[in-house]
Amino acid sequence: MEFRRLDIIIAQPEVPPAGNARILVCWELVTQHNGLDTTTFTVERSQSPQFSEDEFEVISGNIAGVPGQLAYEFDDITTNLINWWRKYYYRIRATTANGDVVSNVRTWETEPRPHELEIIRRHDYVLHYLQGKPTFAFVERTTGSARCTCYDMTTGRSTQSGCTLCLGTGRQRPYFEPIPFFVDYNPDEQLTNIANFGEVQTKEKDCWFSAYPTVKPGDILYEIMAGALWRIVQVRTVQPQGTTIQHLCRISAIGRDEVEYQRLVQKIPDDDLRQLVQEWERVKEERMF
Repeated sequence: MEFRRLDIIIAQPEVPPAGNARILVCWELVTQHNGLDTTTFTVERSQSPQFSEDEFEVISGNIAGVPGQLAYEFDDITTNLINWWRKYYYRIRATTANGDVVSNVRTWETEPRPHELEIIRRHDYVLHYLQGKPTFAFVERTTGSARCTCYDMTTGRSTQSGCTLCLGTGRQRPYFEPIPFFVDYNPDEQLTNIANFGEVQTKEKDCWFSAYPTVKPGDILYEIMAGALWRIVQVRTVQPQGTTIQHLCRISAIGRDEVEYQRLVQKIPDDDLRQLVQEWERVKEERMF
């Protein structure tokens, strides 16, 4: 069993104030001569591309395979796209007699064309081997978590400064699991001019990274070697034909006395932190030769 493609299409945008959007999930298999009569498909969805444990949901299960049929689709009418930055990620799990087969993770953004994929690979190489710093991204939830007890429905915000449960977001589970990647915290002038963020304020700086992960204002970066947390203030994406190949961000330093230092850094598993740093140290030694 092998997946040929997985396409995610916004078939009908949400119309506020009521009504969900309709997302069409389409997948196709590589030619399959037998076993489809005993195969079932499950559609899984997450707001994080990592699909970490407890970070995704099954929105449809036990879709029966049909002998001779290679293309399937499912209508997801449970999405909420009122928030401009909200993005859903999908994958398909095929349960066969020989075990489970999982598709690639996709969202509705256009799949990179060959030359765009090459640009992304070059960005990843430069960040990993030349000028990037190991970092973890904490992507803020915009839905899918119960409101915190400090959240005021009338004002639409947290009423408790420094709440250790929601970290000021109003949600009991404010951020997804941390995502490891590499960031250049000292971009050249040409890149900063492209971003056109305006005058840099006190405790702010600019940075850039590749196509992954997708971030938005309010998300947080943890710069490991400096032990510093940064909040994303502005984001610009380079999208030649609708496909993100680069992120340019303005970030603002979070004070060491802020509650984020008490909660977020501790969420990073020690093994993940150690592995990323050791890999970066190994690469740094290779740079010297």
